[in-house]
Amino acid sequence: MSGHRIGGGLWLAAAGAVAVVVTALPASAGIPGRAGAIRGCYDSATGRLRVIDASTNWCERSEVSLTWNVRGRSGARGAPGARGARGLRGPRGEKGPAGAAGGSGERGPAGSVGAVGPQGPEGPRGAAGATGPAGPAGPAGAAGATGPPGPAGPQGPAATPWYAVVKANGTAPFGNATGVSHLSPGAYTVGFATTRPVGFDDCTVIASLGDNANDAGPRGPILGGVSVGPGGATSSAVSVYTYDLTGAAKDLPFHVAAFCPTP
Repeated sequence: MSGHRIGGGLWLAAAGAVAVVVTALPASAGIPGRAGAIRGCYDSATGRLRVIDASTNWCERSEVSLTWNVRGRSGARGAPGARGARGLRGPRGEKGPAGAAGGSGERGPAGSVGAVGPQGPEGPRGAAGATGPAGPAGPAGAAGATGPPGPAGPQGPAATPWYAVVKANGTAPFGNATGVSHLSPGAYTVGFATTRPVGFDDCTVIASLGDNANDAGPRGPILGGVSVGPGGATSSAVSVYTYDLTGAAKDLPFHVAAFCPTP
């Protein structure tokens, strides 16, 4: 192994009898590259080594890429030098600023009680104090005699003037419905006479499944469901829908009533 120095402190080595030929290239902004690395391409057949700018050039297929650094290896650390002589004493520094004030000292013992002085003149009368709270309530008195009954008041309005008892076939034997339309299985429109400007749009309408009390036949629960909705083309009617337990539309008897705010 033989070594050859190139530039400032760089060594190149070639093995055996192959001579290393270094091709000098003009200075480039990419030589050395990042962190001081130098890139080269070595041709083992000719012993030719050329330095490249890795940002713009690359090695041929017949060449081996080599990388080395401008800076050589660090040498061994030298022995520490002898201790120098003590220097002269410097001039006295300027006076520093005053320190912060110290904390308060402990409180001293209390002095002895002095002699009682003469009584002073009577002071002016103070303002009246606030009224005290009320005392507890006294026991209840005996009940008085019952007074005569008062006159009867006027009869109040009916709970609702709009209600109907509707059979499964769409007839309404009870209530004040003006008519019932049986549109399809389980679908009914119940009309009422009303002069309200908005009809039943602002009312609470309720319905429940139920028989007519005068209907013949056995009594028992009616299994299914019922719901209400808008009355369709006229606001003076309500829509009622009945269905069985599976949710399928089915003709069933029902009661319906509308509760509206007082105009």
